[in-house]
Amino acid sequence: MKVVGTIDIRPDEHIKVSLKEFKGNEYVDMRIYFESDEDYIELPSKKGLTIKREFLPELITLLQKANDEEKI
Repeated sequence: MKVVGTIDIRPDEHIKVSLKEFKGNEYVDMRIYFESDEDYIELPSKKGLTIKREFLPELITLLQKANDEEKI
């Protein structure tokens, strides 16, 4: 796993963007991580998205479109 970057949501929670490989396929993973209460260890949550890297350009286009939209 190669971490590309993080976005802080709260002091104990952030979104981590990483690149992964599984069975010869490359994936982009965007997942919320949190700090455990007992050990202060960073743990991944079930909240996130994993897509094949080949779909990344289309996702970027859609995210840019969402960013450009007027508020609802």
